[in-house]
Amino acid sequence: MSQMGRQACHRFAWLAVLTIALCHALAGWAKDPPAAATVPSLPEPLTKESIRELVSRLSDDDVRKLLLDQLDRAAATSSATAKPGMAMSGVVDEHAGAMRTTLGSLEAAYYALPETLRQTRAKLADAAGGSSPAAAAELLIAVIVAGFLLEWVYTRALRRFRTRLDQEAAPTFSARVFKNGVGLLIDLGGILVWTIAAISTFFLLWHADELRRTAIIATMIAIIVVRTTMLLARFLLAPRAPSHRLLPFDDRPARTLYGFAVILATIYAIEMVIVTLLRITGANNATLDLVAIPPLALGIAVTITTRNALHPLMKGHIERDAVRVL
Repeated sequence: MSQMGRQACHRFAWLAVLTIALCHALAGWAKDPPAAATVPSLPEPLTKESIRELVSRLSDDDVRKLLLDQLDRAAATSSATAKPGMAMSGVVDEHAGAMRTTLGSLEAAYYALPETLRQTRAKLADAAGGSSPAAAAELLIAVIVAGFLLEWVYTRALRRFRTRLDQEAAPTFSARVFKNGVGLLIDLGGILVWTIAAISTFFLLWHADELRRTAIIATMIAIIVVRTTMLLARFLLAPRAPSHRLLPFDDRPARTLYGFAVILATIYAIEMVIVTLLRITGANNATLDLVAIPPLALGIAVTITTRNALHPLMKGHIERDAVRVL
């Protein structure tokens, strides 16, 4: 057999082998797919006895399939019958329920407030360690007096430097800002000295009752908050020294804004002390929210009053500036 004949036979043999293999593969692919897992059907009519009988005859996998099938049907039914506005109405109803609950808690706290205050006073009066309320009041007075005494020494030591600083001329706005900023740092140092002296006195004259100690610390923090607010407001507005004023206000608007800042800080400090006393004596959150409402309302009233008082003053100031420019 020639060379070409042998090559043709080899190619024919390989082609036959590939054809047989392909036929076997197609026969395997043509087999029917495995039957889908059937879900057991519920009996009719559906009663407790029929359900128990069905579950007793099913395996764990069949029970799981039946449960998943019923849950899928219930989800499909609920999604098909749900209205578009149901989600929004549900949210509104949820918020309305939360509001009713909050108002109910505030109402209950309002009627229970006298008893809550009596309990607070009783807990502060019945102190641990045999100490009396007079001892706590003496400690508070000693803390405040010691702080102001050491601050006076600090101010006395820097009196000459402060006098020279006040006498220095500040022809430009940036120079005035720097000059007032140095004075602000000195005043903040005085508050820091007061704080250090007060805390040192507090630890030296240690009080035995924890509730009263907390009340004294809250009072110290309230004093620091009010004094710091007064200092910052005086730095910007300078109600009694127009030459040191950084903001472009006349005397009356500056004094009004200064008083507004001090009043708000005082309201916040008093609220902080009262809330601290109620919290440490075991008052609930509804009582704390109720106590916070009057200071909030008072702050809003002070804001509105200050705005009404400033409006004609600011209007006249703007009109004068416009006439001056023209």
